[in-house]
Amino acid sequence: GGAARAGGTQIYAGMEGIKDVVEDLKGKILQTNMQIKRLEEQRVTSDLRTTLDRYRNDFTEADEDAQEREELRRELKMKEAKYTLARSKFDGLDAEYKDYVNKHRDLMTQAEAKQRDISEQQRVHHDLENKIKSLKLQKDHESDLKSILDDMREELQLLKDENQVLKDDNMSGSSLMSKSQRVQEEVASLKEENEELLRVLDEQRVRSDDLGRTLQEAQLEQQALLKVLHEREEDLQELTKTHASLTASLAEFSADIPAGADAASARAAAASSRAAADRGGWEAEALGRVVRQLRNRGSSATIAYTEWNVTHDGKMTSEQLAQGLLACGAGLQQSEASQLFASFGAAPSAPDGAAISKEQFEATLRKAQDSEGKVDAADE
Repeated sequence: GGAARAGGTQIYAGMEGIKDVVEDLKGKILQTNMQIKRLEEQRVTSDLRTTLDRYRNDFTEADEDAQEREELRRELKMKEAKYTLARSKFDGLDAEYKDYVNKHRDLMTQAEAKQRDISEQQRVHHDLENKIKSLKLQKDHESDLKSILDDMREELQLLKDENQVLKDDNMSGSSLMSKSQRVQEEVASLKEENEELLRVLDEQRVRSDDLGRTLQEAQLEQQALLKVLHEREEDLQELTKTHASLTASLAEFSADIPAGADAASARAAAASSRAAADRGGWEAEALGRVVRQLRNRGSSATIAYTEWNVTHDGKMTSEQLAQGLLACGAGLQQSEASQLFASFGAAPSAPDGAAISKEQFEATLRKAQDSEGKVDAADE
């Protein structure tokens, strides 16, 4: 019973962890889709403006440039076709995201149903254990009654032996006869008590047989319930594996999106990165997002360091930092999270390898928070 309850607790904790991961993935997917949409719009707008400027300049030169204008028209149509294609791809991505959300909702519903079934099975298992304990107590009580009956039988046998000795001594007189009469009365009383105890013992033996059969049936039922519980746990594990597979597929799909962008998208992304650098540096902007996300979640630098440094040795590695940054929901990619490692003052020449102490971690986030406060004050 304890193992089944512990298994239910672990499954419940695993489900809570899955919910947190799914929520983070949903936030990352939404931010990625919004970034793709902005990049596509910027690229198409830039291409259209460039094409229109070239078309107006060439049109004013001379009428003999009609062929070049026709090429420009074809190029404009090609750009419009690319924009339409990019728009259709974005719509496809949005549809796939909605389909993934629906599948995730169905999986969570199935997991909750399985969890309810497991809880019910655990409750039934607990009731059976209590019933078995009650049956064992009754059986122990019957054993005590049987031992009492055996003791009374021994006393009766002793009285019979004493009576026989008195008869053999051939004693005479009224005192001996009265004593013998009293002994006979006691023997008769003991016989009656013996018969009553034998009757009670027979009844207890019948009850013991019934309780034994009931106990055996309860044990069989308990084994069947344990088998059903094991099957439900296997179903839940299959659902968890399916969810993990869908999550991994979605992560791979999201990682492939930037690779499919054309040259115009790359130029737009580079321009956006340069603009962020002009406002205070890409790293400062990313750290500011991390600080805001921690604040929105009611967390702090101290709490985040304790949670991310899973080894609790006061030396946060680059892998631990990257996992924590990705999980906090600041919209960072794997490569971006790895690049921020040096921003926390990690010493690559340390004897134990590059690592971040708690003081360095808190100081870096405190500096980012102060910088963010100055930017907000300037904007106001």
